[in-house]
Amino acid sequence: MNTLPQYEADDGPLSPAQIKQLVDKLDMNKRIKQLAEQAEIYAGELIDEGADYDQYPRYYTEKFAELIVAECLVVINQSNGVGDDDVIKISQDVKKHFGVE
Repeated sequence: MNTLPQYEADDGPLSPAQIKQLVDKLDMNKRIKQLAEQAEIYAGELIDEGADYDQYPRYYTEKFAELIVAECLVVINQSNGVGDDDVIKISQDVKKHFGVE
């Protein structure tokens, strides 16, 4: 197993390169890595458009979480063997819980 680099909170927010280094070393399945890459691209584009560089970790983390919740909703909505009303209810509950539209 790969050893993750250590970062101290006093060092300030992680840079995009440090976040990428962490993501690359994590033992994640392929889909999670794809979502992490999408979040990285999104956060990088915000920075390129003039957003605050120090906020990169927040942009990345929020987008990554949003993408994971969206992926969970896709799985829920494709559930087999569960009644349509149940799937709709579960999907609505998950959206409400995470504040996703």
